[in-house]
Amino acid sequence: MVACSVVAALTCVACHEELTDAQRAELARRLGCEAGSRAERRPFWYGHAEGCVDADGDWHGPFEAFWANGNKKAAGAFHRGRKHGRWWIWLRSGRIKEHGPFVNGRQEGDWTFYENGQKISEGQYRADSKHGRWVYFDSTGRKIAEGTFRREKKTGPWITWDARNRRCQGEMIRGRKTGRWTCYHGPEPEVRWAEGDYLDGKEHGRWTVRHENGRLKRAGEYRLGQRAGTWHDYDEAGEQIGEYEYRDGHMVRGERTRP
Repeated sequence: MVACSVVAALTCVACHEELTDAQRAELARRLGCEAGSRAERRPFWYGHAEGCVDADGDWHGPFEAFWANGNKKAAGAFHRGRKHGRWWIWLRSGRIKEHGPFVNGRQEGDWTFYENGQKISEGQYRADSKHGRWVYFDSTGRKIAEGTFRREKKTGPWITWDARNRRCQGEMIRGRKTGRWTCYHGPEPEVRWAEGDYLDGKEHGRWTVRHENGRLKRAGEYRLGQRAGTWHDYDEAGEQIGEYEYRDGHMVRGERTRP
């Protein structure tokens, strides 16, 4: 029997499923509830939860939540109503979504996140904010980015890899690229692909792009993310094959000798 209204079941305010003394004792034994606490089973919009509660009715101790289809939704522990210790979270399908530790209700330490069962990121939290080293992966498990966060903002050295495994690296400040960024064909040999500066997250100043043989392919100026002035294209032998004029990011003149 469930001792709550439909509305209460959606929020689970003062809501619990009535258990017999034997059922409650068995649940407390399975969960490992400490002395002075009791076991409860409560309905939620997604299914139900089972855990230990203190004298005030707050979750305190081991906790498990289940989707309506029977798959586990979450597993961890509470301390006086706040998540505390390592937690695991699953999707309705049964696939893992994320896991990591809480300290007094806040994410703290090393966390790992998944998509379709594949790890997509791992890194550190401090007081509920990304803070420290993070690594990101694509759906095949290939690394696509790594660097550091400071209070939820990318800050410090970062490296990224595109779909062709070309590597770019440079500095981030408060989530925006800054200073000189250099990209490479490869990973091996270390032939530069593109190079230039960023100002407040936008390309600014002279940028160059190179062929895989290292020869110049394209060169020109950016002004706060927009192409400006004269740009040139070159073939793999280093011969100029195009000249373009830009104004406010728009090409106003272009000449090309061959494709």
